[in-house]
Amino acid sequence: MINIAIDASRAKSGGAISYILGILDEINPSDFSFDFTIHVWSYKLLLDRIPNKKYIAKYSNKLIEKNILSQLYWQYFIFPKELKLNNCHIVLYTDASSLVNFSPSVTMSRDMLSFEDGIMNKFFLSKSWIRLLIIKYVQIVSLKKSTGKIFLTNYAYNKIKKFTGPLNSCKIIPHGISKIFKNINYDFKINDLKSKKIKVIYVSNSSYYKNQIHVIKAVKKLRKKNRLNIILSLIGAKEGISSDNVLDYINKVDPNSKFIFTSSLLSHKKILNHFLKNNIFLFASSCENMPNTLLEGMASGLPILSSNKGPMPEVLGNSGLYFDPENVNSIEDALKKIIFDDTLRNDLLIKSKKSSSIYSWKRCSSETINFLYQVLINYNSKTIEK
Repeated sequence: MINIAIDASRAKSGGAISYILGILDEINPSDFSFDFTIHVWSYKLLLDRIPNKKYIAKYSNKLIEKNILSQLYWQYFIFPKELKLNNCHIVLYTDASSLVNFSPSVTMSRDMLSFEDGIMNKFFLSKSWIRLLIIKYVQIVSLKKSTGKIFLTNYAYNKIKKFTGPLNSCKIIPHGISKIFKNINYDFKINDLKSKKIKVIYVSNSSYYKNQIHVIKAVKKLRKKNRLNIILSLIGAKEGISSDNVLDYINKVDPNSKFIFTSSLLSHKKILNHFLKNNIFLFASSCENMPNTLLEGMASGLPILSSNKGPMPEVLGNSGLYFDPENVNSIEDALKKIIFDDTLRNDLLIKSKKSSSIYSWKRCSSETINFLYQVLINYNSKTIEK
C-alpha cells in the first residue's frame, strides 16, 4: 500500500481548486496496478468539497486557515512531521511557491506571472511586483529541490527552465475540463451573424494582462465603423486587481449599459448558461500557464477568438482565430473576420469542440498518479543503490 500525500494548502485560485476536485473525483484505485491511499491537507472550505471516498483521507490544521506566513510555517516545519506520522511515501505540492521539506516530492508549476518579463513590468514597484518577485525565486528553489516536476503545458516548461536551468524528472500533464461543459449537447450553427445581434463573451477576472479595455475599444470601433450590433459580456470583470480601471472605462464609453454587460466571477453552472446565450467566445489574456477558461470555451462548442500569447496556440491549435491581445486593431480585425465569414465560424466551432475532448480529468488523474508512482520507484531505487 502506497500512501500518497497532496499538499493543497495553497490551492486558492480557481484553476488550483478545479484541479484538486477534478482529479480526486475521477481517481479509481481499481484502474491501477498498485494499491494506494490518498492523504490530502488543505483548508476546511476546500476539504468539504472533496468527495468522501474510502481511499481519500482529509486533514487540516489551524495554521493553514491563517495568513500566508502561518501557512508557510506549517508547510516547512509541521507538515513533514504529519507526513511521517501518517506513513506517507511521497507528496505532491500543488503549487510551486511551496516550501519543500520532504523527499521524495513532486511539485506542480501553475504560475507564469513571475516568469513573463513583459507582464512583471506591468506591476513594477507595486506590492504585487514585490510579491511576484519573491514567488519567482521560491518557485525556482522548489522546482530544483523537488524529486519530480509537473508542468501543465510545454510552453510553461520551456519558459521556466530558462530560469531554473536543466530539470530532471519532468512531466507535462494538462488539466481537464469540468463535465458540466463537456455535456453540452446542442446543434449550434451561426448563419448571417452580421445582420443580427452579435453576442461575444469573455470570462476572466480583471488584471493588467487580461486586456479587457483593449477588447472594449475594439468592440466600440466595430459598432461605430461597421454598424454592427455587438454585445460584449465580461464575466468576472467586476473582480480583480484592475477591476476599478475596467469599470471606470466602461462607465465612460457605455454609461447606460447598452452594449457591455459585466458581472462578478460566477459558478460553472451560471457561466454555462451565459455560453448558451452567446455567439462567440473571446479570450484575451497575455499570460497563462494553463488557460482553463479557454478549455471551457472550447468544450462549449462556441467559435473561439484567442490571444496569440503564451500557451494559447499550444492548447487551442488550429481550432481558433488568433489576435494580439495588446493591439486593439488586431482584436478588431479578428472579430470582423469571424463575424463576416460564416464558413470560417462554423468550421471553428466544430474544431474547438473536437479539440477539447483530449482534456479530461480522468486522463489527468491517471497520468498524475502514475507519475507519482514512477518518481517514488526511481527514488527508492537510487536510495538502495547508495
